[in-house]
Amino acid sequence: MFKKICIIGCGLIGSSLARAIKKNNLAEKIVSSNRSDALNKKVIELKIVDDSSSDTKKMVDGSDLVVIATPLSSYEDVISKIKNSFKKAKEKDVKLLETFWKKIGSKVDIMDAKQHDYILSITSHIPHLIAYNIVNTSIKIQDEKESSIVKYSAGGLRDFTRIAASNPIMWRDVFIQNKKNTSEMIDKFIENLEGLKKAIENEDGKKLEKIFTKTKKIRKEIIEAGQDVSKPDFGRK
Repeated sequence: MFKKICIIGCGLIGSSLARAIKKNNLAEKIVSSNRSDALNKKVIELKIVDDSSSDTKKMVDGSDLVVIATPLSSYEDVISKIKNSFKKAKEKDVKLLETFWKKIGSKVDIMDAKQHDYILSITSHIPHLIAYNIVNTSIKIQDEKESSIVKYSAGGLRDFTRIAASNPIMWRDVFIQNKKNTSEMIDKFIENLEGLKKAIENEDGKKLEKIFTKTKKIRKEIIEAGQDVSKPDFGRK
């Protein structure tokens, strides 16, 4: 499908993508570029890529697909190094990319950057922010009460800790770069949270039940859309 693919940043996302490309035979050659010489050596040893170097321009030259998988704060520096290697994209290139992601197993929906940032601010960014805050609140309570939150953590908290264990640098950059949409969603979340708080304080069971019933339907819609499974414990073993 491609003669040479270059992945800039072979971390968890970049290396996973490289493995998927190899598994599905989507490129004759896969290379990567990383700041760490040790990492460049490792990804070659593990046969994740065919070649790797800290010389980004060298790795990009001759590539017909370049994927940047580094934190957002590094994009300006990365692009400044490789901008002269790019050619103007055509409509057929978009179709080729769509086919590429589908072959890897992705569901593809094409949208502009503005729409993407707005939608992802609620479906991805806010859930991560909530997870970070819940875990941080738990840590503070544990310190204040000198009690073991970890020992008595239920499934809900464990799920939040999984999300909160995400790369802190990547999410720091995401929140800052998409601050307008994220701030708007935080305001909406606070408004709804205040409504829940008021219903609890007023012992308004009908209102709580109405909210919980409505949100339960969303879970069903997510499963029906193929975004998750309905197996017990979400299919985990």
